[in-house]
Amino acid sequence: MAETEFEGLLRGAKEAHAQGDSVLVQSLGHQLQAIAHSSWEKGAARSVLDAAANKGVTNATTISNVARVTVVNFDMEFGSLVWLMVKIAIAAIPALIILMGIAFVVVLGLGALGLTLASLG
Repeated sequence: MAETEFEGLLRGAKEAHAQGDSVLVQSLGHQLQAIAHSSWEKGAARSVLDAAANKGVTNATTISNVARVTVVNFDMEFGSLVWLMVKIAIAAIPALIILMGIAFVVVLGLGALGLTLASLG
């Protein structure tokens, strides 16, 4: 897989960070921000700038820990899945009540204006 421009700049920023060159890291961070499109890229660019501001001090949010993650699969017990679906169904009840209330107000408003299904047809 070919390296994108963003990935190349990020690799360069990691190398500059490892060498303690905070000026170069900051410059690369601004370049990364300029070309960042996805939320992951924006977060990575922010981490590069944080690393430059810390002048080589690393913590959990700096560029040495920036990684792209793709969830391929997750394992969930059947009972837990059923319980999750029950909770989703229970949570849908207030939403349905709200939508029915909105529909009632719309029908009531159209009725007050004299617009009924018979007059529209």
